Amino acid sequence: MLQIKHISKQYKTGDLVQNALNDVSLNLRDNEFVSILGPSGSGKTTLLNIIGGLDRYDSGDLIINNVSTVQYKDRDWDAYRNYSVGFVFQNYNLIPHQSVLSNVELALTLSGVSKLLAKRIPIEIRIVVSKLNAEDLNAIVDLIVTRLPTVYRVHFIGLEMLGNAIVNSDRVWLTYMEAFKASKSAIDKLISAGINVALYNFPLCQVDPAYWPICMQSISDYKQNYSDKCSDCMKRSVCGGVFASSMKFAENDLCPVEA
Repeated sequence: MLQIKHISKQYKTGDLVQNALNDVSLNLRDNEFVSILGPSGSGKTTLLNIIGGLDRYDSGDLIINNVSTVQYKDRDWDAYRNYSVGFVFQNYNLIPHQSVLSNVELALTLSGVSKLLAKRIPIEIRIVVSKLNAEDLNAIVDLIVTRLPTVYRVHFIGLEMLGNAIVNSDRVWLTYMEAFKASKSAIDKLISAGINVALYNFPLCQVDPAYWPICMQSISDYKQNYSDKCSDCMKRSVCGGVFASSMKFAENDLCPVEA
């Protein structure tokens, strides 16, 4: 049984305050079918997001099976969303180029990661950026932010051109600048959500300087390779460089950073 007790929610933009919910109370009984109706802007979506654990209320209480959620932590909301509530989104929230099976498998993977997070096991998620996933990065990050907000860190990694990647280079290779631009919006979402982000194997000359602080060097020296033209770069000592196997694809784009 769900009990909504005197819940209020406001959204603030500068000096503008929008009251989405104002002292709303409602009881939802087990096995009850309920429709929430109202004009646009009346707070329907906000109420459903709060019931589903996607958004937080400002005041009041959401009581789930006689348990108050006032003291809920992120891991409690994770468990609630994964095991107690289901969502049917109006726009499906599927990854378009993946099959139905792949979308289902991804959901099961997220569920498994959630179980590890619930046990406070640190989890890093690594995303290798390529043409195959460039258009899906925002959707992937939306899943991380809503389903796995307590992950330790998310890594965006430059593509290592080995094996099938070389054979299919026209289908997978993005220049490092293209890869960064494809990742930028997703990175911003993670930073706004308070999730640690790092860029690995991205040469600094191909990244917006504002994002240099999150560019990291690999702990493996063999993954940090530099073109001859990098010898005059003022940032070489802190640059992530390029995979050796990717150098022939990237070398023409590299340009020394001047002081």
